[in-house]
Amino acid sequence: MKSEDIQIMRKFLSRKLKIRTDIAYPDILDEKFNNKLEDAEIFNALIPNIFDNIIEIIYSETFGQVSGSNLMQATKFKTLMAKKYEHLRKIIGDTRYERYINFPQKVRKWRDKKLSTKKIRLYLVESLMSLYLTAAKRDETVYQVELLPIAREKIKTFINDNYEELKEISAIKLDKIVRNVLRMLDIGRAKTETKNLVKDIQTYCTIIYFINKFEQYDIVTEKKDIVPILDVIRNEFIQICEKLIQIEDVQHKIDFIIKKDSD
Repeated sequence: MKSEDIQIMRKFLSRKLKIRTDIAYPDILDEKFNNKLEDAEIFNALIPNIFDNIIEIIYSETFGQVSGSNLMQATKFKTLMAKKYEHLRKIIGDTRYERYINFPQKVRKWRDKKLSTKKIRLYLVESLMSLYLTAAKRDETVYQVELLPIAREKIKTFINDNYEELKEISAIKLDKIVRNVLRMLDIGRAKTETKNLVKDIQTYCTIIYFINKFEQYDIVTEKKDIVPILDVIRNEFIQICEKLIQIEDVQHKIDFIIKKDSD
């Protein structure tokens, strides 16, 4: 069953880890390959065998820890994931969180529909992957260490250029504005261009989340081996954030949050 699970995971990961905008395509790859690469090739060109490594990590932390029937595993997953991902409740809301986490209910529902064991297995693996990647792309450590400082710098520049009264904005107030802007872009309705840029940010956050686990799983022997890759991704964060700030819809959101904060 392990090989079948891994095949499902690979297909699911290939669908989810995508670069949606030209701005998010790493320039370094253009220089190396002289042409655009397709989705999965982008990441494998940056980090050889990255999909295999990511799947190894996910499998080790999920199906590698449980056994039994689909329903038995689903019950164990609910307990396992509820402890690990409780923080997601505040980010995605109670309804979505409960829908993600209630694996036993899903399996029972699929059984009631008379789906085959193979089909139920497919849906269970995909459902688990969906929760895992949702948590990975919103990982607090990646958010704090990698994304927030870059977004803070770009939004501060925008505020300084457009709000005379906020040129001496405090670090605490700026941090609050930046966090609210990022949260609004993440969960709110946005135009396609904005949505795709935000998804590209989340894709790179997901990649960093797994890179940070490489030492733990002996995928790399030293942290310095991954520094150049992280530098490429940080440069993509800079370019994407700069592009986002230029979009009128995003500027309106920043303005709305600033005015709301001033009330």
